Amino acid sequence: MLATRWAVKDILDLLRLYQKHYPQPGEEILNKSEEIDLVVLDLLKILYLMEMEAERIRKIVLSLRNFARLDESELKPVDIHEGVDSTLLMGAGRLEVQRADTGN
Repeated sequence: MLATRWAVKDILDLLRLYQKHYPQPGEEILNKSEEIDLVVLDLLKILYLMEMEAERIRKIVLSLRNFARLDESELKPVDIHEGVDSTLLMGAGRLEVQRADTGN
């Protein structure tokens, strides 16, 4: 994600340089520039949401690993609170999806 953010930043910086050094573009370029301004806002929001979801997925994977104890082969005492927290984290994601589907 970080590489994508830097690539987008570099492209936006280049566009701003063109705007600075060519302040009187033709009508076609001006129209396209206005369209791009709207797309840039959407793109930045999308990148932010992707980062948030990637972090949520990372937490879910960690929670699943803790819940299932896949990295341990023998019986050991466990922290029940950690197991409950993992379960709640996984359930919270499902509730968010259901809430989004119903529009609430």
